[in-house]
Amino acid sequence: MTQLRRRVLIVDDDADVRRALGTLLGRYHDVVLAASGADALTIVGSEGPFDAVLCDLMMPAMDGVAVYETLRRESPDVCARFAFVTGGALTQRTNALVASGEVIILEKPSRSANLLRVIGELASRPRR
Repeated sequence: MTQLRRRVLIVDDDADVRRALGTLLGRYHDVVLAASGADALTIVGSEGPFDAVLCDLMMPAMDGVAVYETLRRESPDVCARFAFVTGGALTQRTNALVASGEVIILEKPSRSANLLRVIGELASRPRR
């Protein structure tokens, strides 16, 4: 089965993680990288739409939940295709979002097959 090439935004403050995900996923998808939550919001506003957004949960200044909540107000269509990527514990806010079914959580590190599966799942969600 041939996989569709999707447009994916990766948001991570760790340059090594961002580059590694970009390189890995860039083989299969068109990838745009953001180094912070603020960068992600700018990119969504100027370079959207995206089929999937993979956003680090724990970032300085603006964490992943703040990015998601801002997008929910400003670009709700993007939120239907949003996943948090984390290697740490989840907060009550994050657990509530996951329980609602609004977002998906990917654990760091994640196998490439799992990343690709989640991107496909996010991209197939109906737009809001």
